[in-house]
Amino acid sequence: MAHLRLKPQDCSPLGQLVLQYLEDNGITLTELAQRADLTRPGLRAMCLKRSNPTQSSLIRLAKAMDKSPVDLFKLVCLNKQINPYTPDVFDLFIKGIEIVFKEMSELAKEVPLEQRPSETELIVKAYDAVMSYMSISDVSKKAS
Repeated sequence: MAHLRLKPQDCSPLGQLVLQYLEDNGITLTELAQRADLTRPGLRAMCLKRSNPTQSSLIRLAKAMDKSPVDLFKLVCLNKQINPYTPDVFDLFIKGIEIVFKEMSELAKEVPLEQRPSETELIVKAYDAVMSYMSISDVSKKAS
């Protein structure tokens, strides 16, 4: 379970507060997760710099820690300021598929029903289009 341990350098301000709370109260992350009705991996994920915890999870955690939910929300907002999210290649790839799929779905509505591609076929075509675009982008980057 060492891979689930929280390291202070990986933690958001909320995560830092959680680590301090665990130390001050002599409890484990698992115990706090149980008190907050969260999974241990879910609580751990909430504590990381790239986290975006849900409102309901924050409220449950605040209650378990006997803190104000507003204070935890402020820490999440602070984290977004000091650790802005930068999408990685995978995020951009998924977003590309979503955009292409949406456009293809709109175009498919104009095709007679009996000739209209299925949702699965549209997803495959969107995937292929994004992959093709990424391949062309890679080639043009290498050429420059």
